[in-house]
Amino acid sequence: MIFKNYIKNAYLSTRVVILGLLGRIFIKSKAKYLPKEGLRNILVIQLERIGDLVLTTPVFRALRDKFLDSYIVILVNGCNKDIVLGDPNIDEILVYNLKDSGILSWIKFIKTIQKMHFDLSVDLTGNENMFLPVLISYFSKAKYTIGLNQFGRGFLFNIKVNYDPKDKPLTELMFDIVRPLGIYGKDIKPQINVPQEGRIFARELLPKLNIKNSDLLVGIHPGGYYPSQRWPEKGFAKVADELIKRYAAKVLIISGHAEETIVFKIGSLMQNKPQGIISDITLQQLIGVISNLDILICNNSGPLHIATALRIPTISTMGPSLPKKWHPIGENHIIVRKEIKCSPCNLSICKRHECMELITPADILEAIEIQLKNIKKSNKC
Repeated sequence: MIFKNYIKNAYLSTRVVILGLLGRIFIKSKAKYLPKEGLRNILVIQLERIGDLVLTTPVFRALRDKFLDSYIVILVNGCNKDIVLGDPNIDEILVYNLKDSGILSWIKFIKTIQKMHFDLSVDLTGNENMFLPVLISYFSKAKYTIGLNQFGRGFLFNIKVNYDPKDKPLTELMFDIVRPLGIYGKDIKPQINVPQEGRIFARELLPKLNIKNSDLLVGIHPGGYYPSQRWPEKGFAKVADELIKRYAAKVLIISGHAEETIVFKIGSLMQNKPQGIISDITLQQLIGVISNLDILICNNSGPLHIATALRIPTISTMGPSLPKKWHPIGENHIIVRKEIKCSPCNLSICKRHECMELITPADILEAIEIQLKNIKKSNKC
């Protein structure tokens, strides 16, 4: 581990020097100070995963408040575009499919961007190794480009925002990027809309599963982008059984296409039958289902942050992920994690997996008790 850290630090130090030199060559002719007015067309780039995009929505809101009359375009990853459908702070959504890496498609895309004559390009990327948004921002030919300069990553920006290594919520990090625009993070709660397809899907699905408005409806999403983020299936199965036994809850086990095997394994481990196993659904449909839940139980994942943006109470596990960075924002969210020396490690794969294995069904059930009391109090109000 020490040797790996040494290699990483040496790489990052070298990268800062090389990219810094390249930046001096390529951005000599670009203005280095933002004007007080004249930013009519604004491009905002956020090509990261679902959770990152959800947690960036407060920045979209703040940009709109600052630039009421500007035309704001959001560039997102194609598979995540449904997150920002219907966002009143956005004038247009552009899509870039990360899987489509052909040179001809790249040239066509860049020409499209250039024809839009952006005055400002804002790169809302928190991943130090993601260079594609930097290149898009540069080749957009926007008069002003702004983004985070992590270990030299912002070498092509003419407005470089110094990276603050302090552990903080991702949304606050995104607000650091737009601070040179005179924007500050007063309201950092994420908010998304339920797309029409999602509303219709949930409205038709729930009656078919014999779920009524009066039922306690609990969703379980056992997936996670990295294997290290996933709590064992047997734990979710035990919690689901206890929810049915103790509270007569209607339990939905939910997944996307890539996690089908996980949800069906949980179903096979259960003594009781879940009300439904919902797999291979679209993002719009997932949003629709989550919006109808009383509680979502999950790992640190995109659906966790979708639920927080929809004001749905959550209980989530967290092991390798940075707690301050990924803690759900808002009320009625409980994180279950174990304080051990190696956590958080931020590793995608871990052979020991101790931080997640130490979490017990009893820990989750204790959190459920707290959430149920909170729900009763809110219903009385």
